[in-house]
Amino acid sequence: MIIRILGGVEIHNGDRWVKAGTPKQQCVLASLSMAAGKSVTLEDLAHRVWGGSPPRSTRGILYGHITRLRDLLKAHPSVTLSRANTDGYRLDVTACEVDVFHMRDLVEQARGAAVNGDHAEAAQRWRAALDQWHGTPLSGVAGDWADRVRAGLAAERLAVLVGLFEAELELGHHHENLHDLEVAARAHPQAEVLTGLLMTALYRCDRAGDALDRYRRLSDRLRGSLGHEPGPGLRRLHQRILRNDTGLYRSVGGSREESASPRGPDVRPETDSPVKSLKQLPATSPAFTGRDGELARLTGWLRRAAEPAVSVASVSIIDGMPGVGKTALAVHAAAAAVAHYPEGQIFIDLHGYSAGLSPIDPQDVMHRVLTSLGTPANAIPEPGEQRAAAYRSALADHRMLLVFDNVFDEAQLRPLLPGLSGCAVLATSRRRMVDIDDVVPVALGPLDRVEAIRLFTCIRGVERTPADDAVLTEIVDLCGQLPLAIRIAAARLRQRPHWTLTSLRDKLSDEDRRLSELSSGERGVEMSMRVSFRHLPSDQQRLFRRLGRFPGPDFTAAAVGAIDDPVGAEPLLEELVDVNLIEAPRPGRYRMHDLVKVFVQDLAVDDDLESRLHAWYLYRSYSAGEQFNEMSRAFTLPPPPADLDVAIADSTTGRAWFTEEYANLLAVISAARRRGDETTAWQLAVLVSTHFCDVGDRHRLRRAVEVGMPAARSDEHLDAQATLHLHLGYAVSLGDDAETAIPHYREAVEVAREADNALVEAMALRRIGFFYYGQGRLEESMRFLRREEQVSGRLSPAQQDGSRDAIAVVAMDLGLLVEARDRWEEMLERLKERRDGKATLLGNLALVHARLGEFDLAWQREAEHDRILDRTGGGEFEQMLGLARKSYMHTMAENHDAARDAAVAAGKLIEAADLTAYRPVYLVALAASWDGNPEAAETAARQAIKAADQTGNQTALTRANAILATALTERRSPVAAMSAAETALSHARRTGHKLAQAEAYIAAARVHAAIDDLTEAVRLATTGLTIQSIAQHRPGQAITHTLLADLSDRLGDTTTTRRHREAAVELYTFMGNRHAVTRLTAPHR
Repeated sequence: MIIRILGGVEIHNGDRWVKAGTPKQQCVLASLSMAAGKSVTLEDLAHRVWGGSPPRSTRGILYGHITRLRDLLKAHPSVTLSRANTDGYRLDVTACEVDVFHMRDLVEQARGAAVNGDHAEAAQRWRAALDQWHGTPLSGVAGDWADRVRAGLAAERLAVLVGLFEAELELGHHHENLHDLEVAARAHPQAEVLTGLLMTALYRCDRAGDALDRYRRLSDRLRGSLGHEPGPGLRRLHQRILRNDTGLYRSVGGSREESASPRGPDVRPETDSPVKSLKQLPATSPAFTGRDGELARLTGWLRRAAEPAVSVASVSIIDGMPGVGKTALAVHAAAAAVAHYPEGQIFIDLHGYSAGLSPIDPQDVMHRVLTSLGTPANAIPEPGEQRAAAYRSALADHRMLLVFDNVFDEAQLRPLLPGLSGCAVLATSRRRMVDIDDVVPVALGPLDRVEAIRLFTCIRGVERTPADDAVLTEIVDLCGQLPLAIRIAAARLRQRPHWTLTSLRDKLSDEDRRLSELSSGERGVEMSMRVSFRHLPSDQQRLFRRLGRFPGPDFTAAAVGAIDDPVGAEPLLEELVDVNLIEAPRPGRYRMHDLVKVFVQDLAVDDDLESRLHAWYLYRSYSAGEQFNEMSRAFTLPPPPADLDVAIADSTTGRAWFTEEYANLLAVISAARRRGDETTAWQLAVLVSTHFCDVGDRHRLRRAVEVGMPAARSDEHLDAQATLHLHLGYAVSLGDDAETAIPHYREAVEVAREADNALVEAMALRRIGFFYYGQGRLEESMRFLRREEQVSGRLSPAQQDGSRDAIAVVAMDLGLLVEARDRWEEMLERLKERRDGKATLLGNLALVHARLGEFDLAWQREAEHDRILDRTGGGEFEQMLGLARKSYMHTMAENHDAARDAAVAAGKLIEAADLTAYRPVYLVALAASWDGNPEAAETAARQAIKAADQTGNQTALTRANAILATALTERRSPVAAMSAAETALSHARRTGHKLAQAEAYIAAARVHAAIDDLTEAVRLATTGLTIQSIAQHRPGQAITHTLLADLSDRLGDTTTTRRHREAAVELYTFMGNRHAVTRLTAPHR
């Protein structure tokens, strides 16, 4: 075992179990483990970890979690955690190495042993499965997804407990398990099955009164909390205890114990069945494939329903769309359970959805059952309540299985349900029977792809080869993995030897012919769906026809309301869900099976509705975009039609709209182009791409641009083309080869200039500038940002300030500290009347003032920044940046203890908030704070280098190597120190970050000083001082003057020593560092 989630989320490191990191990192591992061997998209991971509010830096944070999980798993070469499909991750691990899958394997072994009658082996396996739990599953992991997983695993644990106690009672171990049953029943007070097992054990231990008391308490509890009585199985058990039925002394499986009943000779033998055993089940299909989970659930239920000592529902209903294989599953499940119903099995097709036939009247069904049970025809009452009573009475004395196939609705099935008897009812229907209580529902969907290919191959009768797999996959996908469609397609191929898999694939690929290809006489997919359609009321038929106008994979009630009754749409959709013509994969969203979609498109009417639907999606997207992004107003729309509800309440709802409707919006763009409506197509593309540009989802962003750009070109709309080029550049920049974004940005600049679109031109220039800034090419970055400043002069004040802010950021890194300070001070003056938007600006000002040695102003700005955050409730990200900045400022002021405290606090926030991308920032600050402790400085610097490598932070990489060089110098490791210094210099020269360059030169100077290469040390330090002097970086100048004074003193140059010392004193005096002034002015020997 390597990974555990049935308790805390843990990894075995070879010696012991360790926590898999922070709670959110544990959630990532749990998500990947539950989907072992399958890809989990970044979007799904983010939703599971953060719910509906992921941070802006989701991708970087998840990458950090993955990296750390790989480190934790590196002791296990058999486990791999890798990228999958460029947009997700996959954990490859064998089932036995994850506790939840090992537990499920043990459960299957236990069930198999129980079916074979080996209850001792079953008990052993059940107990081993129970031992896999070591606490509450996913302990410490919060969120909706974790809660759902916990609930599901809790249900699985209950099933394991039930299986274990059943096996123990089969073995006659009621005394030994009585205490554990008491504990389990208390832990699950509404689990009727556990109460039934406890009642049986109590009865066998001569405690019938306690057993009846248990029933009374459960009955009172259920009536009080849920308003209903215990289920029929538990009620039967109660009746048997009341009449002192010694049959309960048999094992749960039904065999009589060898020892005499403790109640003596009062044993009443069971009566023989008065009629010959009925065997009316149809033949099972040898090609039946898959459905392992559903089949196991049904056979387990049928076995348990046959045993009166266990309280379970006596009715199960399989529902699903036409052709999904409901009847085949029912027949197979019933055939597997015949041994538990020795008095017979009755099968009746109720013709609920049969072409040309009306549903059978329940009274006629009762007549057929009574006849089968041997009741003479002249003794069967006329239709009515007397016949129903005779039906229930006849079944009361039998233990039989009734299979009612093709049920129309609850009204047809409900009269056929037996009363308090030993019979079980297994029904199938296209309708969900929501109004029948105490039912075990089985909702059947299409086969998975592997099962679908296996079914096709079996019907075809030809062994498949690996070369066939690709085409077979396409064929079963075109069949929608629907068993009826697969059977017909495979049979057609088998009956036509001259056809090939490829020719069948090509025929099915033609959407206009697909349903006709999947028909065989009166048996076919289209006929099955047409029967369902004809049974719909007129209002449902109208709505179903209109669903053919939806081009996307799913839809909401609001979208349907745009082309139908806005108020009545949702109830009608739910009714279509109940008859399995559409699905509701989650609340509020609906979809159609692929073949249903093909079918309904032939029914669709009224082309004006399509135009209205596209308008609804366009206006809704426009309203959503207006909530949070200026680029969404790149064009204006006239007011929407008064009867279209397109309002979006807030930015959160607006962002959720684009995420949830993404696939539908792309489909609408394509559909609009097919209609010749190029304008709607590019307008939607601009809105969609603007959102995904904002959230940084490069795959969805690029796809939106690709479907929209042809429409913008066809419509000759330059503004749209410029915007989409801008977005395409950003999508490319987020990939592995970011430099290929530059041509798209340049194209955006040129087209925007031609269109006189200053906003897009400015944004494209800024993106180019930011790209070069990220590459460390600061001079090139500044060149494009200054061009942007010229263009943005025609834009809003906010846009202009954004340009000035970007220039100030680069200016600070280029060592143009005065320019950066002056720009930010001017911005602050303009913003002084505003209550928002100033916190970041004040933080930047605090840092640049500190670098200029203006510490009084620096701390003043920092205090103003903190007051704003206190007032507005700044988030963890803003708090972390503030702490990291304070650490740097304290270090520059040589307050190293305070610097270290701030860095540690920043690190705690980074870990707590999963701000992984910013670990290098905190680690560099921490390393710099360890003045006088080279061992600690070295450790933090190496950690910073590793983190900076992972995140691509070039500035942090330079500074961390410079700090490492100084620490190694102090630890008298000159060779290693020289290597670190050279690395720092190499990074600094490549990036052009002036202050980092100066820091690297100073570190290199210290290394040369340590090996007595004083001349080179002076040269390097002087080079660093020149950079600092041009930048007016007074804290750096003071440190470097002090270093040069020491070097000059060692060279015996007293004049130069005095000059540097006086310069340092002047600088420290300006900065208010009296301690440093005292140190430098003390007498020197």
